[in-house]
Amino acid sequence: MRAAGTCKGRVLSLLLAGALAGCSTTEPSPTTARAQGGEEAVEKFLRANRACTDDSLEQFVGREATTRTLAEIEATSGALSLRLLPVGEPVSAEGATGRLSIELDQDNRITRAYCG
Repeated sequence: MRAAGTCKGRVLSLLLAGALAGCSTTEPSPTTARAQGGEEAVEKFLRANRACTDDSLEQFVGREATTRTLAEIEATSGALSLRLLPVGEPVSAEGATGRLSIELDQDNRITRAYCG
């Protein structure tokens, strides 16, 4: 009779441990992706979660690149970072999924905004 009680106690402990483990999941984020698989995992996470969308950025073309405008365009895109590209400056070819690139003319007006 004692063996049956011990078995029930173990089963109950296992069920409780399983239930608690289900409650302690980590929210997916670039940080958890980096911890689990490095920079390649971060890029994969960002692509999967579309960290930057440039679908509605055309509305900013022609506007002056003030701090307020840049904050607004960054929020609209959902980008994790921002890169300003003044006219005539060299630009690196690598693309970053979560980054918003903003091309500026000589008058500091936005001529193009895109993710990458």
